[in-house]
Amino acid sequence: MILAILPLGIVTPLMGAILSVALLHWRYSYTVPTITIGIHAILSIYFLLTFQDPFSIAVGNWTLPYGIELDISKEKSWLLVLTSVLSFFVQITSYQTKYDYRKSLIEISRLILLAGLSGIILTADLFNLYVWFEITLITATGLLLAQKKFSLKPVINYMLINLLGTAFFLIGVGIIYGLTGSLNMAEIADRLKRAPDFYLNLSTALLMLGLLIKSAAFPFNLWLVAAYPRVNVSVSAMLAGLVSKLVLFVSLMLIGRIIPISAAYQYVLLIAAILTMAQGAFGSLRSTQILTIAVYQVIFGIGFVIFCLGLADRSGQEIALTYIMQDMVTKTLLFMLIGYIGIHSKNYSIASKTPFHFFVIILVVFVLLNSAGFPLLPAFWPKISVLLALIERQEFVLMFSFILLNFINIIALGRLWFRIKTPVMHKNLSIETNNPINIVLTFIALFGLASVFVTITYLYFMKWF
Repeated sequence: MILAILPLGIVTPLMGAILSVALLHWRYSYTVPTITIGIHAILSIYFLLTFQDPFSIAVGNWTLPYGIELDISKEKSWLLVLTSVLSFFVQITSYQTKYDYRKSLIEISRLILLAGLSGIILTADLFNLYVWFEITLITATGLLLAQKKFSLKPVINYMLINLLGTAFFLIGVGIIYGLTGSLNMAEIADRLKRAPDFYLNLSTALLMLGLLIKSAAFPFNLWLVAAYPRVNVSVSAMLAGLVSKLVLFVSLMLIGRIIPISAAYQYVLLIAAILTMAQGAFGSLRSTQILTIAVYQVIFGIGFVIFCLGLADRSGQEIALTYIMQDMVTKTLLFMLIGYIGIHSKNYSIASKTPFHFFVIILVVFVLLNSAGFPLLPAFWPKISVLLALIERQEFVLMFSFILLNFINIIALGRLWFRIKTPVMHKNLSIETNNPINIVLTFIALFGLASVFVTITYLYFMKWF
């Protein structure tokens, strides 16, 4: 009976989206997505408290291979909680003083996006993973197109690049189905051990390439730099903080755990990771706009996770998962902080005394210190773990590259602090409202996100000590 409620993790936001469409012209229609995401967050917390061990359920009691199987584990429960709680705090900033048809469409798209992200987390078979990928792609595209000021070129690039990744991913899934006769991830992991090497390597290469493209690894991420700074900060917070991280989680779930990779593929991942981290670090250094620097920090984080995947053992996977979870909170909070500062200052500066000024400064400092890997903060543990793993393996070239890129990124983060603290004109303001209620709700969202950040810091501290 308890397992029967697991599909509600996906169905709840879909039903909320349908209800929002039915009430689209109602003056207070914006409350429906907020309540729906709140219910989803409560459900996710319930799943976390209930499912301490891995469980799976066949939806509608259809047995495999004909049915759709969902599964949940402790790590998936944590990801679901973070996704829904962070989405809720982003959503509550969407208060409308008057009816706005475009904003209502954004909130409906946000609900469908949440359903897609929940499906990515909970699904247990490759084809449904592809389906949820496409739902996420379509709704993310809708969020980009629904902005007041947007350029069509980066949106088209986003769609074309992701469709290319989808094509590689789907062909790889087809080969794996031909090899194993199954799309269930648990069965695939067992049957691939007996698969011919040529077809196994081919399917691995296609899946890995598709996931690298979808996770915005170098050089497939130029659309990201062009698109994210042009949208409302609450939208870019979801895209940067949640969507990119869950694609990386899928990569973590498949590469190494289910689909074995050879030493050659490990080095391909490591090279892609170093190039992506270098792009993030040097891009942050040369950029002058705050939102663009924040986007390059997202790219640096993507490179770090791919680097962990390139270590190709259980410790590398655990480090990657640890980093993904804290980075979801860090990047969402970073973009929301930039948005809050932007409400009060046309130049994205905290030099002008905003309400709750000291609180905002403290949050900005902690977010930047965490991104830099400051000791005892959440991002420190994954970074020091990677460094220790490289020393143990005597991979001194990789270790030097890793240290150098992190050092350059620390300088870039110092530059980001300088840009936030010093008045710098920004032509692409993404904040659309500055009414008092919106300001209070944004502060509540920041306080909630800060609480999640403190909780993650405490849990990571307890885990390592």
